Amino acid sequence: MSLDFLKKQEGIQETTQDRIGGGSFTLDSGLHEARIDKAYLTNSGSSKAVALAFEFTTTEGKSYKDTIWITNGEGKNTYLTKENKLAYLPGFETVSNIALVTVGKELADLTPEDKVIEIYNAELAKKVPTSVQMFTELIGQTIILGLHKVKSFKQVKDQASGKYVDTAETRETNELVNVFSQAGFTALELKAKATEVDFIKQFEEAFKSDYVKDKTKGKPAGATPGVGAGVSNTPTKSLFGAGAQ
Repeated sequence: MSLDFLKKQEGIQETTQDRIGGGSFTLDSGLHEARIDKAYLTNSGSSKAVALAFEFTTTEGKSYKDTIWITNGEGKNTYLTKENKLAYLPGFETVSNIALVTVGKELADLTPEDKVIEIYNAELAKKVPTSVQMFTELIGQTIILGLHKVKSFKQVKDQASGKYVDTAETRETNELVNVFSQAGFTALELKAKATEVDFIKQFEEAFKSDYVKDKTKGKPAGATPGVGAGVSNTPTKSLFGAGAQ
C-alpha cells in the first residue's frame, strides 16, 4: 500500500490551533499523561479511508483507545474549505501532532513496520492474530492527552435507510482535543521554539475533571423503534471512535 497520504503538501496551510475546544469506562476530562502502547494503520471496509489506531496506558494504569482517521473515503488527507481552499483533515493534523510532540518528526518521516497483533474480528467474535503496519518508533513514547468526557445519545442502524439514528439512551465517551509533549508543549509551541509552556495551563484551568461536553443538550431524546421498524441494534462504530477501559 502506498503511504503517500502520510505526506504534507506544499501550499497547504495547516489549520491546527491551540484551542480549548468544546470526545466501556471513560476517563475524566482534563490532562492525562500516557504511554503509547500501539499505533498502527487500519482501513475502512467500505472506502479508501485510512486511520491510525492508538492504544494508550495512563500513568494511573487506565487504558484509552482512539481510532483517528487521517484520510477521507477517497484516500486523501485534505478537504476543501468553504473558502474553496485545501486544508488537512483534523485527524491527519492530530496524528501529525502526536508524532511531533513525541519523537519530533513529521508523520511522513516515520516508517511503519509489519507486525502481527491480536485484533478483534467481528465475524469470528473474538481476537485473532492480524498483520498490521505498526509505527514502532511511537511505541513506548510518553505523551500528555487533553481529553473531554462527552455525553451523547446511543445510536442504532435503521435498516430501511441504512443510517444511524439516535435512541433515548445516552452514553459517555472520550474525545481527544489536544496533545502535548511530556514537558507540556503543544506542536505549535514546539514549532515556534517556545521556551515556556502556556496553552497546557489554559487547558487545565478550563477543563476540570467534572467537565462533560453534553451533545444531548437541546436535542429531543430519540425513541428506539421496535423490531418492525427495521432497526438493527448492532453497536455503532464511529469513524472517530474513542474509548477508555
